[in-house]
Parts: sequence; C-alpha cells; structure tokens
Amino acid sequence: MYDKTMDESLYSRQIHAIGKDAMKKITEASVCIVGMRGLGLEIAKCLILSGISKLGLCDDKFVTQDELSVNYYANKSDLYIKLRVDTVYEELCNLNSNVKIEKHTDKFRYSYLDNYSIVVLTDIDLITAIPINDYCRKKGIKFLYACTNGLYGFIFSDYGDNYSVSETNSQNPKSGIIVKTTDKIIETDKPHKLFVNDKIRILSEPPIETYITQVHDMCHFSVKDDVNVSACRFIELKQGHTYNFKSLMESYRCPEFVEIDLCEFDKVPSLHEFTIALSCFIHKYKRMPNQFSETDIAELVKFCSFNANIEIIKKLASTCNGNIMPVVSIIGGIIAQQVLNACANKCQPIMQWMYYDALILLQEKCNKIDNMSRYFGQEIVFGNEFQKKLKDTTVFVVGSGAIGCEHLKNFSMMGVGNIIVTDMDRIEKSNLSRQFLFRNSDIGKFKSEVARDAILKMNNEISVDAHLNKVCNETINIYNNKFFDKLTCVANALDNIEARQFVDRLCVENTKPLLESGTLGTQGNVQTIIPFLTMNYGSHSGSEEDSVPVCTLKNFPYEPEHAMQWARDLFEGMFTKAPSNYNKSLASDLNNLETTTLAEIYDDLKFLTSKTFHAYKDCVLFSWNKWHELFSFAIENLLEQFPINKKNDDGTPFWNGSKKCPKVLKFDVNNKIHVDFVFYMSKLLAQMLDITVKSSYDAVKAFLGKLTIPKNTMLKSESTEEKIYDRQMLINEIEKMKKHKLVMTPLIFEKDDETNYHMDFITSASNMRCENYNIPQSDKFKTTGVVGKIIPALASTTTVVSGLVAIELYKVVMGFNDISKFRDSWLDLGSSFITFTEPHGVKIKKVNGLELSIWHKQKFNDVKLKDLIKFFEDKEFDVCAITNGNKTIYQNFGTVNNEKKERFMSQFKDDPEDDVLTINVICENEIIPCEIRFV
Repeated sequence: MYDKTMDESLYSRQIHAIGKDAMKKITEASVCIVGMRGLGLEIAKCLILSGISKLGLCDDKFVTQDELSVNYYANKSDLYIKLRVDTVYEELCNLNSNVKIEKHTDKFRYSYLDNYSIVVLTDIDLITAIPINDYCRKKGIKFLYACTNGLYGFIFSDYGDNYSVSETNSQNPKSGIIVKTTDKIIETDKPHKLFVNDKIRILSEPPIETYITQVHDMCHFSVKDDVNVSACRFIELKQGHTYNFKSLMESYRCPEFVEIDLCEFDKVPSLHEFTIALSCFIHKYKRMPNQFSETDIAELVKFCSFNANIEIIKKLASTCNGNIMPVVSIIGGIIAQQVLNACANKCQPIMQWMYYDALILLQEKCNKIDNMSRYFGQEIVFGNEFQKKLKDTTVFVVGSGAIGCEHLKNFSMMGVGNIIVTDMDRIEKSNLSRQFLFRNSDIGKFKSEVARDAILKMNNEISVDAHLNKVCNETINIYNNKFFDKLTCVANALDNIEARQFVDRLCVENTKPLLESGTLGTQGNVQTIIPFLTMNYGSHSGSEEDSVPVCTLKNFPYEPEHAMQWARDLFEGMFTKAPSNYNKSLASDLNNLETTTLAEIYDDLKFLTSKTFHAYKDCVLFSWNKWHELFSFAIENLLEQFPINKKNDDGTPFWNGSKKCPKVLKFDVNNKIHVDFVFYMSKLLAQMLDITVKSSYDAVKAFLGKLTIPKNTMLKSESTEEKIYDRQMLINEIEKMKKHKLVMTPLIFEKDDETNYHMDFITSASNMRCENYNIPQSDKFKTTGVVGKIIPALASTTTVVSGLVAIELYKVVMGFNDISKFRDSWLDLGSSFITFTEPHGVKIKKVNGLELSIWHKQKFNDVKLKDLIKFFEDKEFDVCAITNGNKTIYQNFGTVNNEKKERFMSQFKDDPEDDVLTINVICENEIIPCEIRFV
C-alpha cells in the first residue's frame, strides 16, 4: 500500500527547503535508475528519502568484489551469486514505505523506461548511453547520465527542447521595507540582496511590479518605472527560464561545461577526453583497461585528441577501475538533486556536463592490492599500505544527524578503523527523510546508538563507539587532552554555531585537524581546518543570528518574523514562565528572592489570579478579554502616545520607514483568525490548569457571538513603560495571591506535536499581530519553521557535503602539509553551483622573539605561576591575565595574591589526571596560547 498523500511531519525539513508545490510534484514523480553499482544505490537512497512516488531499479548484473567499497548493503556472501538489485532492494524499501520500488533484473529493454518521467543512467559507457538518450528524447523522458571511475566522475543532463522552470533557484524571495524613493532610486531599511534584472512587487495601493535596472549599494537600487512610495514592503518575484538541450550525441562532440574548481579549471577538457577514450576502449576490447598494463594505458592515450593532457589521462587510466565512496557520494548527491529539481520543474539545471575529480589524492606509486579485501575497489586507487593507515585512523564525529549519518557511512566504507560518534538527541519522525540510518521503529531511541548499530551492520570490520554526550564545558572532563591525543581528526556534524565554535576551540587547543561542514536546504559548505596551515573556524564565524530589538517586537514590528517572535514570547510568558513562577512562589521563601524576581512573580501571579478558573467557560472568557487587551486596548494606548500624525523633531513623520502605524481591531466572530486566537488560548489555559474541555470550536464561536465588548481598563502607560515596584509591597501581594492554591502545569513548547495546540496558538497570535500592523500573514507551516528554528534540509545536499569532507579526510590521513592541496567548498544544488577554493592560510607573526598564531603554543613543563609570568615579562610582554577556558588563573589588576603566584601550574588543573594544561596568556596587544605538560 503506497500512500500518495504528503506526510508533512515526515518531509517538513524538505518542504521548508523547496516549498509545498515542489514537494507535491516530487511525490507524484516516477524515476528509473539504470545501473545499480554504488552510484545507482546512492542516487536511489536520496530519491527514496525525498519521497518520490515510484522508483525503478534496472540492472541484470551480479555484485562484484570491487563494489563492496561503495555498496553499503552488500557483503562478501553476496559476491557473484546475488544480483545488485536484489542485494539492495529490501534495505531500500525500508527507507520509506511511501515509495513504490520496482525491480527490473532481466536484460535491459528500452520499454522498461516508458513508464517513468525521468531516467538516470549510471556507470554505463558513453557509446552505450547514446541510443538510450535518443530513445528518451523521442519519448519526452528527461534524461540524466552519470559515471564514477576511481577518482573522477561526471554528470550529463538532457531534458529536451523548451524545458521551462518556474524559478532558477530554490531560495526564498528577497523582501524588505522601502524607506523612501527619489528619481526611481529606492532606499531600503536593510541590505536588499537584489541584482540587475530582478523583478519586484511593491506592496503599495495599488501594487507596482517593476525591474531592477541598477544596484548602487547594499541599500539602494534603481527601478525601471516611476515610483513614489515609502513605508511599504517590496518582495522579489521569482522569474522562470526556458532551456534548450543538445542530445548526448551532439553534446559530447561540442560540450558545454559547468566548471567547479577555480584552482584547476583547465583540467575539465582532459577529463572529457578521457570519458570518450574510455568508452572507445571498452567497445573495442569489451573490457575495462588493466591499470598495471602500459599497453592498455598507451591505447587509451591514442583515443584522445592531441589537446588532452597526457599526464591526466594516464592518472585516470591507472585508477578508473577503482570505486571510492566519497566520489560516489558527491556525484550521487548532485544528480539526485538534479532529479528532484527536474521533478518540480524548478531551478537551473546542469548545462550540460559537470566533471569532478580528486586526482590530487593520487600517490606516486600504487603498491600491492589485496583482491580479497572489502576495500578492494579503494585499494585499486590507493594501494594496500594506505588502507592500513586508514585502519589505524581514529575520527571523532560530533553529531549523528543528517550529515553525521553520511559521515559514518562514508568513513566506514573507506575503512576508517576507529570511529567515535556522540549525540545526545533522540530520533524524531522528521529525521527519517534525510537521516538514512534510522527507521520508524527507531523513533525515540538515541541517534548515536542506532547509528552505531546500523554502521556495524554495514561493515563489522571497524570499531564504532557511541557516546550520548554534548561536547561542551560540562563534558570537558571526558573530551580532554587524553581523549584528543588518540584522535587523528574531528569531523563536525552540528547544526548551530555555538557548538561548532566550542569544538573548534578544543581542536585548536589540542592541535587536531577539524573538518567542518553545514547545510541549509540546497546550500552547503565545507571548511578544512589544518593545524599550522589554515585559519580555524572561529576566525570566520560570526554570531548565529541577529536579535530583534525589544522595542521593535513590543511596539514597532514590520516583518512577519517579528510578529512570530512576539507570539512565541507570549506563549512562553503565559504558559511556561507564569505557571513556573507561581509554583516557585509556593516553594520559596519570598524574603530570599531578588526584587526583580519578585516583580516577575508578581506580574505572573496577577495575571493568573485576576480571574477565577472553575470551568472551561472561564478559560474562554479570559481569552476573550486577552484578545481585546492585546489587539485593541494596547494599540489604542500606543496610538494615544504616538498619534497617527505625530512628527519627529526634524519634522518628518514618526510613522515612517520601518515604523508601521498600527490599527485598532474590533473582534469579528466571522473572522476565523480572531476566533482561532480565543479558542486555542482557552485550550492551552485548560491544559495548564487541568480543566476538562467539552466545548467544540463551533460552540466556542457561538458563545463569543453573544458576548459584549469589554471596556479598556489598561493603564495608559502599561503597554509602553516599565513598572517600578516596592519590595515589601511585592512580598505582601504575592502572599495574598498564593492563597488561591491553584494547581498549574507549565507547558513546555513543542513545535512538532500536532495535538498540543502550541503552534495553533502561536500562529493565530502572530497573524493577529500582523493584522494590527498590516504585515503579510503566514500559515502554520511557515510559522513553525521560524519560531521552531527549523533548518531546511535535504538528503541530497548532506550526501554531497559529507563526500567532500571525506575527500579532505583522505588528505589528512595521507599527511598532506601543503595548503594548496586542501579545499574549502561552497555549493548550491538549486543553482547547479559548486566551487572549491584554497583554505585561508593561518596568520603567523614574530613578536619579541616568539612565533605567534592560533596554532603556535609556547610549551612549558610544570612551573610556578610567577616564573611563567616572568618568562613573558622578560620578553617585554605586559601580562594582563592568564586563563584556562572560561576560568581566570591570574589577573594583574585589583589585589594580586602573592601566595597564588607561588603555586605550580599543576595546581590549577581541574582534573588531577590531566597531563596537559592549555592556557592563554593575555597581554596588552597579544593573546599567546601556551601548553603546560606534566611528566
């Protein structure tokens, strides 16, 4: 049974990335993959997780030894006796029961393709692929073709003539506030991020649609048409585009490339020459070339044109029989997103060839190969000795979510011998659409433990240790220098900047490489951090998010997000903080509490005890009054303080630019949003007070229609000014209110529970606020994304990003010490854009005879604090303070404890077992990292 309805709870992160319309088209799409080696499997995994309607798997070949390095669902017992499709079929079916998967294991027939809207050819030579492409063009079937051979891979796309997309990228439309206009020049309140030829709609009366003709700076642009507006919004209008594709036969002779590596852009033509030469060789000799045969390599060279780089051709020829997981992951993820874009008729496609290679990894000479190893496909490329290095490698994976699952898969297929993974989170339903190691039956279990078990099932030749810890100050005794000493590398798989910065700090302190990565919908990035070569993560990252000023949220909102945050704060104040403070007042001696705490408790108890709650009707009445207080009376008071015609000191209107003048609302029982607020607030009050709810929505609506509008009893200053309270008055009043002896259960916000009404209330409150200020309203889904801080995510993007990380891990294990061989990456699969750049080099300087950088530590044995200070003072440094993490060991202002300066540094250790103390000596113009070792 295949359910065709869209499961928003399962696909929520994907829908936030691509939109509901695109998701609906994806759930109706049918795709056939021809060729089920590692690349076909990787594409299938991503498409199944994404929720397409039907997937065909077409392959009549058996699993071979070289495929075990890229087929994570195969093992040695499957070799040469089990068909590739049969090997992976059951595991793929378990990924998503909503996807119908069909097997085609007979000899390939063109008619297999007729029932699919998109066909993907994998690991098939060019000459064989051409007639299949011709067939698809005749049938109107979108066609994608990809191969991976050792250290390189390519993608080709052909969607026929007149292929139209509704928009050329998957990013949300840009929007902002127009402050003023002068001679077709528009000034915005914040950076507009628009480009020439972008189309915008100005939400004036009537609306105006126009094009950008010139961008002057971040906050000024010119438009085509005359406009004379201010204090109104603009929004970008996404524009479509039509593409015309060449056939494979025509395109391979006259190719158009998407170039991705800015450091080696001249390599692509030679990669294309090799693709053609390899196909010619296969068709002439009916086999792949022998990597150890000089004759075969020379024959391949003959098939190339005189323009080809012969050294590149020889390197490709010597490795093309290999299979390495990272390259399969990169190409597989890219082509999977191309399929999804084609399903949705969105985003810029690859026009028409994209090549990727990692030839930089190739060693001068490949040593012997173990043809019985599960890593045989990888050893063809790197040899047996390097495989032994990987076996002795220990990688710490921080996080086992979407990127973490991909890291674990890639590292295990590479044969990384020791993997430590930590994650404190449990599995939720929404994880299943991109975290492929988890199943429905795993919901509620710890991610790291389930991931460990899944990986060991894929490869039991490695060690995986699962932790349930957050890497933070509280676990520093676990993730100490002894722990880091045994690591080769750290791979972050985190979703917030604060956690990334903390791990980055530990890696710098312990001089360990860090492979940093992240995704946001179709976008992704990789940062390679190598001791003594590159800058660290903390050198680049900023704050996680800009906070909105309190005055904006309270009185002057102008963005939908402002209203959403206000509504989220309203929920927190009324249903979490207020009952918590009430319970706190019952359990505390009020005389021991700070005045500010007493004032907070008083305000909350005043709200909770202002009415008597006996039945659900009381909750409805309270919510009715609260509606008028928030959306009518508070606005009346604000407009009395700041009238519509108020002027600033310079004579300009007060209500101008981003200050939107609000309007007082009158309750309308026929307005669903008005009734929603009262209904959902009353529901939450009843939950909090443990009151039984018997009335339906319609009954509440009918009841509200009979009520009389209350009078405004709010103090005129209550909505805009801070209150000042007398301490003893607060204590006396709280003691009186405690006598109500209410039983209250604080409500803990949970965005993903459809039955708790949390998001229903927040959405209705946010939209009421938007109605006050004439701000565009948002549905529950979008509101959940904002207030729940949901990060849009796609399985395809995480697959690519993790593959790129794994390529950098090879370099770390190989011991590369040349920064030009490492790569940082940035990609947007919605725009078919990928670029690689050399990492930023570390800044090293010499000061007073010392070489200083984030990586260069001054090393000492156990010394007295005074001698450490003297060492730096003798080198003419003015030592201001000495710190260890967040702890201050010494500071030179205030009272200096001479007895403390007589202590040895070993006495400042938090853990007596530590044999290293990492400190920062903070001088007037420098911060000098130091390492104290205790032998």
